[in-house]
Amino acid sequence: MTPERGLPAGAGSGPACVARGRERDRPAIRITLMGGFAVTVDGVPRRLPGEAGRLVALLAVMDTKPGLRSRARLAASLWPGLDRTRRRARLGAALRDLRASAPRPIVEARGRTLRLVPGTAVDSEELEAEIAGLFTTLDALLGFQRPERLTEELLPAWEDDWVRAERRRLRDLCRLALDEYIHGQVAHASLEAARRGIEMALRADPLHEYAARGLIGIQIGAGERAGAVATYSRFRDHFVARFGVEPGEMEEFFITFMTRDWSAPLDFPEARDAE
Repeated sequence: MTPERGLPAGAGSGPACVARGRERDRPAIRITLMGGFAVTVDGVPRRLPGEAGRLVALLAVMDTKPGLRSRARLAASLWPGLDRTRRRARLGAALRDLRASAPRPIVEARGRTLRLVPGTAVDSEELEAEIAGLFTTLDALLGFQRPERLTEELLPAWEDDWVRAERRRLRDLCRLALDEYIHGQVAHASLEAARRGIEMALRADPLHEYAARGLIGIQIGAGERAGAVATYSRFRDHFVARFGVEPGEMEEFFITFMTRDWSAPLDFPEARDAE
């Protein structure tokens, strides 16, 4: 086949063409909720006025819940302390601000409902899909390259009721996935990867008992008895500060691990034992 008129030979292939193809495949609008709120349109970050931004974030959270996207329900979630007339006025103002802040539509109206324009990428949805993939095969679990994503919080500085509810749901899902990742790595003797996941879990939640038990087990198995004592002491201090009592089951586990016969194989605790 001869080259297209006006184009040099090979102009339709190669790295430049691949890069252009990737640009075309990239979502025009991307909404970030994990770790903080951000919106990019055509690859350019956009600052949205406060209430317009809150509306976009709420629609991103509700993206898979079409029954909750009526104008009335959205306004009630955003401004629960206002009467219906003032809610409607605030919602109208937020939509006008949104249209003035972006070069292309981010939200579309359909009768009495609102939704993000089709094709919008939402990072929390992508994370959920990634987590679902971890439970499909053992290879997917062991090959997961970004366990740090499982410790991110949804909109950490926001305290709206709808944010707190979604944050709790995602936190529980991520914790389950991280526990499975850790246990899978230990069960297949990938202790370095397991340790990395455990330390991330403990930074996110110092009272994550399963992670603390796992780190103590790895440290004692590696002969790091001082490190194991330090891990237990940190967990105990946080536990006493939170609940005002000693962590009885954790203390029993720690004493058992410190005094066991280490000529026997490492007995890593099951996740259910840490409940």
